[in-house]
Amino acid sequence: MKKVLFMMAALICLLKVQSAFADRLDQMISPVSNPVNFDDPRSNTEARFIYMYHEIDNDFITEGGDIRVYALQLRYAVDDRLALLATKDGYVDFNPDAVLQDESGFANVSVGAKYAVYKDDENGIILTPGLRYEIPMGESEVFQGKGDGFIQPFFSSGVALSDRSNFIGATGLRLPLDNAD
Repeated sequence: MKKVLFMMAALICLLKVQSAFADRLDQMISPVSNPVNFDDPRSNTEARFIYMYHEIDNDFITEGGDIRVYALQLRYAVDDRLALLATKDGYVDFNPDAVLQDESGFANVSVGAKYAVYKDDENGIILTPGLRYEIPMGESEVFQGKGDGFIQPFFSSGVALSDRSNFIGATGLRLPLDNAD
């Protein structure tokens, strides 16, 4: 009886995996580099925890130290083309070894939207422009919260090169809304 149940469960899993990858765009892997500015061209619903650690070089004016960032990215797919974004937020822990004192506080928050203007599921091609606004609501102790924020137009695209490989690329601008940024 256990063997029959196991075989049925395995068959259901195999069929489910096949239906999950109904088109070539579903097989693409989201980018992991530059998580704040590089956005997947597909419309996804996800929550992604981000931890960043940066060691400050001893030759820098602070004579070393580190910076740690803890953040949560949120994306909500309104439909298969439109998504709402919250891609930058979090808590910054700044620990220089000299000159400045240790500080911690909240980072600015970026919110926006993206829309796939061209989407070919069968051939695995997608072109998506988007726009984010970085709200200057972070704390100045961690070098955030200055000026009137940024407007960040971007463009990302993806192409399924084969069943096992794809190319995803993005470009964009960070346009400050005043001279303080």
